[in-house]
Amino acid sequence: MKTAATAAATTASPSVVAGATPTTTKHDRYRLSKPVHYDLFEPDQYDLNGSYNWSAYLDKQEGEFTPIPVDKFRYAPLQSIFHHLRPGLKVEVPNKDYEHLKSSIGGVYWVAFVVKVAGYKALMRYEGFAQDGSHDFWMNLCCADVHPVGWCANEGKPLVPPKSLQEKEQDWKSFLVKRLTGSRTLPADWHKRVQSAILASKFKVGQRLELIDRIQSTRIRPAIIKRIVGRRLKVLLSEEDMPADTDSADGESQQLNGDWVDQGSPFIFPVGWAVRCNYGLYANDAYKQHCVRIVNTDPEGRGTGDAYADNDTRPDQFQITPSIERPTAASSDNNEDDAAARIEKSLTAPGLMDWQRGMKLECLDPLTDMLNSLTVATVIDILPCGYLKIGFDGPDMEDESLPLHRNSSQLFPIGYAETNKIELRPPKGSDERAKFDWQKYLKQTNSVGAPGELFDHDNYEDMNAFEVNGKLEAIDMVEPNLACVATIRERKGRLLLVHFDGWESQYDQLFDFRSPDLMPLGWAEMVGHKLEAPKQAAPPTIKRPKAPASVGSAKKQKKE
Repeated sequence: MKTAATAAATTASPSVVAGATPTTTKHDRYRLSKPVHYDLFEPDQYDLNGSYNWSAYLDKQEGEFTPIPVDKFRYAPLQSIFHHLRPGLKVEVPNKDYEHLKSSIGGVYWVAFVVKVAGYKALMRYEGFAQDGSHDFWMNLCCADVHPVGWCANEGKPLVPPKSLQEKEQDWKSFLVKRLTGSRTLPADWHKRVQSAILASKFKVGQRLELIDRIQSTRIRPAIIKRIVGRRLKVLLSEEDMPADTDSADGESQQLNGDWVDQGSPFIFPVGWAVRCNYGLYANDAYKQHCVRIVNTDPEGRGTGDAYADNDTRPDQFQITPSIERPTAASSDNNEDDAAARIEKSLTAPGLMDWQRGMKLECLDPLTDMLNSLTVATVIDILPCGYLKIGFDGPDMEDESLPLHRNSSQLFPIGYAETNKIELRPPKGSDERAKFDWQKYLKQTNSVGAPGELFDHDNYEDMNAFEVNGKLEAIDMVEPNLACVATIRERKGRLLLVHFDGWESQYDQLFDFRSPDLMPLGWAEMVGHKLEAPKQAAPPTIKRPKAPASVGSAKKQKKE
């Protein structure tokens, strides 16, 4: 981050003008909507009508609002540098008093400083207003109208103070030099950094990948990337790779509407994954043979074989699930009253420190529409490449199974739900009125729980930044084409219970705090994704006074 001192002299140039007008040259709780992809740097060429703007909400907050910093979101664009953008930062932004001149002379600007940062949004105050916050305004620091100090001088744009300030100073050039010397501003290449962060997808439109079938999760289907917005991909089933006898209704939703997924989603895989992992594959013979050639020429899955087609995705494009980070001995929780620790200690098999078929666990099922609970699950099979075939206990366990990586954040040890006061959905067919008891169930099924060492832990320092009542933007995992205004309702271990503003609590969803489907305020605006507004409560019904009953009706009532 450079200081504004070096830019002060050029910024306070003859283009600083005062006075005269410048003349310088699943649930139906959301309506269906589709995100719009636009060029960040041509804001007049896109239409996001109806997209929610945080500014009105932020204006109503009077100091009690504590936003979640951008650098605490694991996958937020510019996550690693945003902590440098602090109050006091100087920028050049449009002067709202001269918005009517934007089309004729390309805009009039003035220097502002950051008062407060909330996600990607910043509360700005024009230089000259000092402690007067009555003219403060919110802007997205990553939008095309926020520039580093010195940009106007380089671009030949006029710097003009707001009209209400113009009589306050006689020499605005000297004023700016004094105010800017020693201050900090954005990097000169800020817009390029923003654009690079937004467009830093590992994928390209038109590439082919493999997609889990949401209707029949025991099989994978070839799909094509049709659109990319930030990290999010819109994928449709690949018609040319379908079997000839495909039912027109088979996978119709995924084909007609497509699936929106994050580029690190557990639902997508490189071409050839199903064959390599011996997982169900629904495709025509030509595609299957193509995948066999890929596996034969690239046996280790490094993406180096010569059998890949030009538009095939390769393993190195996909997010490698990180190894489970183990807590240190000093941070381990040795509380014997901890339900998960107690159950695990008594019921997990000694010496089994790797995944085994038949092990029991709890899972946040990514394909259910009840994403506010965990489900009793079993390791049905151990797949290649670090994957597990996870089934949800009950008569349909095999049919409702799905592949998850052994390091997946969707997997939890037995007792996790009880410890963190999360609803645990028992096996299908069991008496839901009776409280589920892991000890009894393991004895009944003659099985053991997977050892706790195989799961992710809860001792992440960054979790503390996700405070209850904190505001953010969240993808609705039931309708993943929707980005929504959301609030953290509760913290449950490393899971966050996220509430979609305006909707009933039954629609709350659980997210790992590192989920790429959680983003800071202003993310949707930054990348060009529509943000769904909070649901508005229905207006109260106005009760009208009853009209006096007629004589005839009174007689009728009396007879009755």
